[in-house]
Amino acid sequence: MDTLTPEQNNQIKSWAEERDKILLSIASNRIINEKLEKDINNKSESISDLEKRINYNLGKIEEIEKTEKQFEKRISDELSILINQKTKLESQVENLDKHISIKEDKLNILTESIKTLTILHDRVFDRVGSLDKVVDNVVRVNTENINQINFVVSGLKKALERLYN
Repeated sequence: MDTLTPEQNNQIKSWAEERDKILLSIASNRIINEKLEKDINNKSESISDLEKRINYNLGKIEEIEKTEKQFEKRISDELSILINQKTKLESQVENLDKHISIKEDKLNILTESIKTLTILHDRVFDRVGSLDKVVDNVVRVNTENINQINFVVSGLKKALERLYN
């Protein structure tokens, strides 16, 4: 039985070929499997890195949201303060507008009074000038009359002294 029939040899040859194909396929599959394992390990590391970055970024987002809420409250408070200040300033502006209107009316009245008084002053100044001329003339005439009276009185005094002497 040591010798094999040609059919058996063919069969063994066929099985050997199939075995070689299967072994080649197994080797090829091992290489593919190793590559896949490396890819899986790399992907796992990448996924771990991504999860770490995601968790880090989620933490940052939470901090930003907290800060945002604080800013919203602060801005809301400041906005209400500014609205109150605006309302006060608007009422002050209205009051100042009223005061300005009153002051403008007073200014117009005073301006008209000054115009009237200026005209009156000019008229009085003209009359004072005329009166100054008249008074100067009266003083000059009086001075002349007084001088004449003094001259007459002095002449009379001399005449009376001669009479009594």
